[in-house]
Amino acid sequence: MFNSFPMRSVIATAVFLLLPIATSQAAEPQSAAQLTEFRSKEGKFSVHLLGEPVHETTEVGDAKETQHQFSTPAAQGVYLVSYQDNPNLKGKPPKEMELALESGRDRLLGAFEGELLESKSLKLNEVHPGLNFRLTIPRAQGEARCRFYMVGTRLYQILVIGAPDFVNAEQATEVIDSFKLLP
Repeated sequence: MFNSFPMRSVIATAVFLLLPIATSQAAEPQSAAQLTEFRSKEGKFSVHLLGEPVHETTEVGDAKETQHQFSTPAAQGVYLVSYQDNPNLKGKPPKEMELALESGRDRLLGAFEGELLESKSLKLNEVHPGLNFRLTIPRAQGEARCRFYMVGTRLYQILVIGAPDFVNAEQATEVIDSFKLLP
């Protein structure tokens, strides 16, 4: 259904950033760094992050769609925001869009070999289907909080990945809740 869901690079980034955190003996205290608004004119979104994110692109799926990833690391994890267009979803009804989001969640869950802790459907701007969920990442003794939105054929992903205290902190909630579409 949603074969080009781009999890390889997200997983590689998450595991790369989480393994040193999980293996350190003393966890660093969470930074009190200020979140600032980041705007992506090309991606047509804004989100609050810790400073200027690193922007990377990767090709995903059979059709080699370009996924744009924006990441900012913190002491105990990472904030990731990405988007990609999936032309295979053009003209699909809302139910199929919701199923595509669930399929993406399930693929991420399988890739992390984790446990789904919670999952809830939601809407962005009362129109665009979304999925909010949290899962464990046993290999890194971590967690991930994720919010996915389908806006037309564009998939947006907002992820907070890291130590459980980092992932469940107020700052993580602020990052996830700050995501907005730009005109």
